Amino acid sequence: MTQFQITLKPGRDKAVRQYHPWIFSGAIARVDGSPIDGDAVSVRDATGRWLAWGTWSGTSQIRIRLWSWLQDEPITDELLQSRIERAVQGRAALAADEQTATYRLIFSESDRLPGLIVDRYGDYLVIQLLTAGAAVRSDAIIRILAATIRPQGIYERSDADVRAKEGLERSEGLRWGTLPTEGLDV
Repeated sequence: MTQFQITLKPGRDKAVRQYHPWIFSGAIARVDGSPIDGDAVSVRDATGRWLAWGTWSGTSQIRIRLWSWLQDEPITDELLQSRIERAVQGRAALAADEQTATYRLIFSESDRLPGLIVDRYGDYLVIQLLTAGAAVRSDAIIRILAATIRPQGIYERSDADVRAKEGLERSEGLRWGTLPTEGLDV
């Protein structure tokens, strides 16, 4: 699995046990290994008991974004696939409504995909990758979205100021498929 283990300070595990998706820098007692931004990390309490899987962000006050509280559910492409499919299934009624061409398909922590936002505009998707964990997995995310949704194009618009707090530069442009040749009715 991961070679990076994070140990929390005594008494700083309560929020994690209550499924809060963020761990702030002040809660961390020790970092085993040298994770780089976006790396998967294993989180343990002060006694060494395993708590969750997350992704590291060395520049953000939110040092770890939690992805899973199941030890046998590490952050893999298979996890991304299942979470994306679940979000798509959760919006199936919107997709089936002929009067609805535009909606939020994936909404970050709400869909257990920290930092990933996907909006649907007809046959096109616009994505935002707002955390290091989502950004380093962008190729897999785009491949999965293309195969699952089958849009005509996927456009990245990761230009939110919050990316700077994650140590990420702004990123914008076509990531897959084609752009519309004319405006879209939404």
